Amino acid sequence: KVTSKPGRAGPPRPVIALARGPTFSYSYPETAELLTAAGAEVAPFAPLREETLPEGTRGLVFGGAFPELYADELSANERLCRAVSDLAIAGAPVVAESTGLVWLVKECDGRPMCGVLNASAATTGSPVLGYRESVARASSPLVPLGATVTGHKSHRMVVTPRSGDNAAWQW
Repeated sequence: KVTSKPGRAGPPRPVIALARGPTFSYSYPETAELLTAAGAEVAPFAPLREETLPEGTRGLVFGGAFPELYADELSANERLCRAVSDLAIAGAPVVAESTGLVWLVKECDGRPMCGVLNASAATTGSPVLGYRESVARASSPLVPLGATVTGHKSHRMVVTPRSGDNAAWQW
């Protein structure tokens, strides 16, 4: 149990699973720091090695890297794919960028992924690089409605469709 004062038990902190390892290596250290500061227990896990989410997981954070390099391994971890899908479908907050986003689609280059998002990903022949400014079209665990953010784009994947009926961002 987490204690708020010595000798007194406090409420348990929510467990947020933070993907680690080579396919999720582009995570910002501030992510774990800010989650901890907000009262979460950050539980790192390695999707290329582990078949289950950390015990008590109530939210997921996936950073990025190069999904095309690890698509076979991510697809083969069917038990973890089901756990991720079940948690997301149950309404848990999920924050994903790059590899994390690709892992959440139905398939990547013909390989099954988690199937949380009704989309497919495909490797392209050339990289997409640069900065993009966007406006949040809805509130999310990341930002409130209308917030403007700038992000870096660096990938060789295209996700289709690019958004559903309610896109999260306006470019």
